[in-house]
Amino acid sequence: MMLIPFHNSDGFVQACQIRFMCRTIKGVRYVWLSTPKKLGGLSSGTPLHFACHDAVSSDKPILITEGALKAETAQTLRPEYSVIASAGVSCSHREIIQATRFRSVLIAFDSDYRQNRQVARHIARLLEMRLADANQNGYDFHT
Repeated sequence: MMLIPFHNSDGFVQACQIRFMCRTIKGVRYVWLSTPKKLGGLSSGTPLHFACHDAVSSDKPILITEGALKAETAQTLRPEYSVIASAGVSCSHREIIQATRFRSVLIAFDSDYRQNRQVARHIARLLEMRLADANQNGYDFHT
């Protein structure tokens, strides 16, 4: 097992995922460290991970990827970007739009959109939301 922290834009841990290194019974590789089904338990939600802790205040373009591990690797290899990660292609679209407003964005999700129509639909939905936000808030759509 591996514990993966998800940092907020200030660098504080806001949630953690557990990655199973071996194959599980249900094929699940990642789960959130949370207790939503317990009495008084909490869900972690699906927060964004900020690999660059000054991503919100920086003027660098933003690179968006899937997963905190990929984000940390991308941030190390491409320091000219502020790297943000969602937990998956279908997660946190509103939060992505809010975090990237007025900024140039490079979307670097996994390439499974070529084989999986659902993944392609989620990417298209994110792009539609970003375009609508750009039109509503008066900024150029640089994605």
